[in-house]
Amino acid sequence: MGFTGSPASSSLRVFGGNGGMLPEANATSRPDDLVELAITVEDGGDGNFGPGDYLLFYAEGPETWQKDSINRNFRHQKNRYSRYNYYYISVQGTGERVEMLSSAISANQTVSQYDGRFFHELDTINFLASGKEWYGEEFAEAPGKTAQRSFALSLPNSISGAPASLRTACIARSVGNSSRYDIRLGTTNLGSLTVLPTGAGQYDAFAREGTAEFNFPYTDGALQFQFFPGSFNAQGWLNWFEVFNRRSLNMQEQVQIDFRDWSTVGTGPVRFEISNPSASMRVWDITEVHRPIQMSLSTTGSIASFINETNRLREYIAFNPVAVPTPELVERINNQDLHATSAVDYLIVTHPTLLNAANYLADIHRQQQSLRVRVVTTQQIFHEFSAGKADPVAIRDFVKNVF
Repeated sequence: MGFTGSPASSSLRVFGGNGGMLPEANATSRPDDLVELAITVEDGGDGNFGPGDYLLFYAEGPETWQKDSINRNFRHQKNRYSRYNYYYISVQGTGERVEMLSSAISANQTVSQYDGRFFHELDTINFLASGKEWYGEEFAEAPGKTAQRSFALSLPNSISGAPASLRTACIARSVGNSSRYDIRLGTTNLGSLTVLPTGAGQYDAFAREGTAEFNFPYTDGALQFQFFPGSFNAQGWLNWFEVFNRRSLNMQEQVQIDFRDWSTVGTGPVRFEISNPSASMRVWDITEVHRPIQMSLSTTGSIASFINETNRLREYIAFNPVAVPTPELVERINNQDLHATSAVDYLIVTHPTLLNAANYLADIHRQQQSLRVRVVTTQQIFHEFSAGKADPVAIRDFVKNVF
């Protein structure tokens, strides 16, 4: 990364933002600047960061899960603007560190399963070149197209026969008659989803969407969608699907497992048991994503366990620290502080490729009208207000901050 020497381990600091998109509603709380993450530094005990040393931090992905506490479930949120999350590292001051949870409480029950979740959403088609909603795989009974698609599911340690559910949204363009999707998991018929027809008028909707939820005993197999068009030349598209099922807390052949358990919420202290842990396995409570807490593990044979309170739904991640992914270096950036922007009469926000022209325009207003002008690039705003992601809400939040 270009750092020189062996800096003090305590000076290593990592910053980031929230994992998903910024909330569009003004009233919704959100960090308005980069947030420091608590990290762990493995330096061999010498207090300096040098060859062979490494640091660990928890990073959300660009897609997130929104918690629904009333129904004890989740809704996925796909990021429309970025396929990556970005994090920032600096060497200055004293950084936040992951703390160890020290607890002497006794457990009321033992849990060795968790609520697993999975979603698929492919954004490839935007109807009428309009709006923020995109759709994925196409279904049609026509030459070169297919009316049936199969999706392999990555659901390790799934418990056969345990309760599971599927939620999905599909869309269809069929004039005059409804279309239908039949959905199967392996050899199990889950049910059908009907999509209402469109009209033939100039101002009728281009297509209609239907949603459905199915509950079933889980079985392994591919998820299959079969499209039955309601009219000649009818077309269908998959928007997304979500799968929820019970899985075993088993680290065998797993680098990391993120887990939670709705059934334990409000039941008092719970012992979570994880089978087949590696010798170096750790478990972090990541309920507060920027402030993970390391659980104190007890190991007996091939079982590692920890105890924690369940006054709220808690999210955890168990991982092998020597096998986790390594982030990719993107670039080195200059220090900045847009939050300290002083009062201005004229604010110009520009893409970096138009910076010279923007500065020329700014000089005209300074010289001819004596205006206080500030020029900032979109990339500068994204660094500070959306942690590097090209989220347009960051521009609105920056202007609001200046105002």
